[in-house]
Amino acid sequence: MTGVQTCALPICADLRISEFQIVAELKTTEPCGKSKTGTAPTKFGGQQKENIEKDLRKLSAPENDGFSKYMFVTSGLAYHCLIRDYRTAFGGICFVLLSALPEVSRPVAIEAKAIAG
Repeated sequence: MTGVQTCALPICADLRISEFQIVAELKTTEPCGKSKTGTAPTKFGGQQKENIEKDLRKLSAPENDGFSKYMFVTSGLAYHCLIRDYRTAFGGICFVLLSALPEVSRPVAIEAKAIAG
């Protein structure tokens, strides 16, 4: 295993396993941004959004071409915010909710192959 890096809470990790061609990020971020009319969090806050987008760009970087790309999250709200806000722009990344019954949003290319064939 190469390229493992961790940081203070919220936990983030860079994982690159060359032997298996996997690259991943792990986020324990709980969205804290609120809609203009609501009081409950419904989106990522400003700093959270910057960090998420930085990690998504890192996963999509050319040096990771040919690797399976994953963004693991531990929050159901974070998972749904990722799908809503980033599924289209980062179609090559598999978003995974780590829970008792994991939910997975596969990259668009994989879904298209499954439908086609």
